[in-house]
Amino acid sequence: MKKSLVLLLCAVLTSFMLGNCASRLAIKAGQDVISMDRYTEDLVTLASDEFQGRKPGTPGGAMTVRYLVERFERLGLEPGNGRSYLQEVPLMAIIPDTQATLIITGAGVFRELAYGDDFLGQPGGYNEEVRFDSTELVFVGYGVVAPEYDWDDYADVNVDGKLVVILRGDPGFATGDTTRFRGTSRTSHAFFASKYRQAGEHGARGAFVIIDPKLSSNQSNWTRFKRRGTRSRTKLEPDGEDTPGLEVEGYLNLSTGRSILALAGLDYDSLVTAAAQPGFRSVPLGLRVSGSIRTTIRHFTSHNVMARLTGTKRPDEWVIYTAHWDHEGMDSTLAGDQIYNGAADNATGTASILSLAEVFAGLDQPPERSILFMGFTAEESGLLGSRYYVNHPVYPLIKTVTVINIDMLVPLGQTHDIIIIGHGKSVLDKYVARAAKRLGMVVQPDLWPERNFYFRSDHINFAREGVPALNMTPGMDHVVYGQDSTLARFDDFIKEKYHQVSDEFDASWDLAGIRDYLRIAFDVGYTISNQTRFPNWYRGDEFRPIRDAAMDAAGSK
Repeated sequence: MKKSLVLLLCAVLTSFMLGNCASRLAIKAGQDVISMDRYTEDLVTLASDEFQGRKPGTPGGAMTVRYLVERFERLGLEPGNGRSYLQEVPLMAIIPDTQATLIITGAGVFRELAYGDDFLGQPGGYNEEVRFDSTELVFVGYGVVAPEYDWDDYADVNVDGKLVVILRGDPGFATGDTTRFRGTSRTSHAFFASKYRQAGEHGARGAFVIIDPKLSSNQSNWTRFKRRGTRSRTKLEPDGEDTPGLEVEGYLNLSTGRSILALAGLDYDSLVTAAAQPGFRSVPLGLRVSGSIRTTIRHFTSHNVMARLTGTKRPDEWVIYTAHWDHEGMDSTLAGDQIYNGAADNATGTASILSLAEVFAGLDQPPERSILFMGFTAEESGLLGSRYYVNHPVYPLIKTVTVINIDMLVPLGQTHDIIIIGHGKSVLDKYVARAAKRLGMVVQPDLWPERNFYFRSDHINFAREGVPALNMTPGMDHVVYGQDSTLARFDDFIKEKYHQVSDEFDASWDLAGIRDYLRIAFDVGYTISNQTRFPNWYRGDEFRPIRDAAMDAAGSK
C-alpha cells in the first residue's frame, strides 16, 4: 500500500515537473521570437504622418482599423467578434460654438465670460444647446461626497436647478495631509467625472470646475484645456447609463474663477483652505448666470478591433491583451506641424499587441485558454471604446480571466526593473514578479501614485466590473544611467511631448526596455492561459467584492 502511494506521488510529481518544464520552455521559445524589427515596422507605420494622428471618425482612424485587421488576418488569427474583426462603437462628434458667452450678474455687478478665454463647456444630455436665464451660482468646495471619509460638500445646501462652482482635486491632495483622504495620492473623488456625477445627482443643472494646476498632480494648465475644449469632442451615443445627468459640464480659467468669487465678496485662496477642512459648508454666491452654450453634433461609427486564438482545453475562458489605437488626429489651427502622431501614446501599445499576437499565433504549444487581442477606439476621448465593450461584451466578463492593458511605453532603454501601475491591487503582481525574476529583473511599485495612472487607461473599465486588470510600464532603473536620470527623461517626455505634436517616432529610440516589457507581458499571459485558477484582487481592494459577487452569482446558476 505504501509502495503504491509512493509510486503514485512520484508519477504526479514527475508529471507536474515535466508540465512545468514544458511550459517554461514554451515561454522561453515565445520570448526568443519576439521581433523588434517587426515591432518597429508597425510602430513607425502607425505613427507616420500618413495615419494623420489616428483620430476616430477621420480617414486616419479608418486607415488604422484597416491596418490592424489586415495584420491580424495575415497572422492567421480568427475574427474576434463572430465572423468579424470589428465591434461597432456608436459615437458622436460634438463641435463647440466658440463664440458663446455667459453673463454673470448680481447686486451691482456684471461680468461677461468669453468661451475659450474664461470658460469651456458643452451641453450634456446630448443636446445641441443649453440656455440659462438668471440661473443661481453655488460654490460647493471640492464637490465631494465620500461617506468613507465622513465628507459631504452638498450637506445643508440646495443646488437643485442651479449651477455649481467646484475646486479641482480633493481635500487630501489640497492639504497634503495623508490622514485626510489619501493625501497627495488622489482618490476617485478628485476626478472630473465624479464631481460632475455628484452635481447631477444633487439636481444641479450644470457644473464648472476651476482649473488650478496646483490642486492636481496632473498639472494641466488652461492652455491645454483650451486646446482640447475648443476642438471637436467625442462621446458615446446615448445608451442607458451613458446619458449624463447635467445640462452642462464645464471648466473655468483660474483667473476667471478668482474673479467670480471676488464678485461674491469671497477670496479664492481662503476658500481653497477652508473647503479642505472637515465641516466645510457650501456657499450660495448671490450671483446669477444668463446666456447659452451651443454645439453641433455629428454622428459616426468607429470600431474596436479584435482577433482571437482559441484555447485548446478551456476555449470559453479568456485572457485579453488590450491597447488603444487612437490618438488626437490633426489641428489645422497650428502653425507648422499639425499632426498628433502619438508615437509613444499609443502606437507603442498597438504595435505591442500585434507583436504578442504574432508570438502566440506561432507557438508550437498553444495556450489552453483563449487569447483575445483587442485595439480600442476613443480612449483619448474618455476611455469610450473600452467602456462600450464592457457594456456590450463579446465574451462574458465572468469568463474573462485577466486583462493586460498596454498604454504608452516611453522608450527609455533597458532597465533592471519593470513597474506595475497600481501595484498591490491583485495577485497579478506575483505573476509579473515571477516573470521579471526569470529575466533577472525586479518589480518596482508605482512610482507616481499621486498621478493615479491606474485609473486613467482602458483597463479601469474592466476593473470596475471586477475583472482583474494589469497595467505595467517599462522600468526606470537604467542598466547604465540609473534611475534618477531615467526619471528625468520620463518627466521631460510628459512635459514636452505627451499629447503634443512632438510625440513622433525617433530612429534613435532605444527599444530594449520595451523588448523586456513584451517578454514579461507574454510570460504573464501565457502562464495564466495554462492554469485552471482565476486570479483575483487582494482582499481589501475596492474591486474584490465586485469580482467575488459575480463569481458567486455565476456559481449559483
